[in-house]
Amino acid sequence: MRKKSKYNGVPQNVLINSERNYTIVFEELDVVKVKDSVSHTLIRNTAVVTYNPEGEILSSYLVPVEHYAAGISITPFYQSQRELTGQLFYNGCQYKTSAYLSDWHNSFVLLNDKKSNITEALKGNISSYKEMVDDDSFFSLLTGNEVVPARQYIFGQPKAGVEQNRALFTVYDYDMANNLLVLLKQGKESGRSGVRLVWLQP
Repeated sequence: MRKKSKYNGVPQNVLINSERNYTIVFEELDVVKVKDSVSHTLIRNTAVVTYNPEGEILSSYLVPVEHYAAGISITPFYQSQRELTGQLFYNGCQYKTSAYLSDWHNSFVLLNDKKSNITEALKGNISSYKEMVDDDSFFSLLTGNEVVPARQYIFGQPKAGVEQNRALFTVYDYDMANNLLVLLKQGKESGRSGVRLVWLQP
């Protein structure tokens, strides 16, 4: 991602907040057609913009990403549509999309990505997340005056030699009243890989 490149994001979800404010989640989508019936999609740069009822911008944040979703063509508003239809499991693409979460006081972007991007994203240099190697689960807290928020490990920074964590952010439930997030986490314990149901407090 270039620091001064033009942003060409398309809307993926619209959420109504308190006091009639609303938030739109944007992403850049670059669909590459390989064969007649096969396409790949690059999902780039999540932008989260909150507006007041008059359409004036209250806050805006950019989370630099470049996720390579092989074998599928992704269209605008796919995040909103996914909430109604469920998540397709295909070529690991289910791990290569982000989620926006808000309790009307704090807002987050949750994503899996390469570990190197935790620092490189702040410099405007992002590496493509194509192979699910040396990756982990992160969140960006959307607060403050910095347009590009810092990333933090959701499950804590893994120890050397320990397999990374990976979460399925497209299948989750959030209990706003009790501030509990329930999602699926992929990992390895006692030498066995699997998926667990975990409860988190954002």
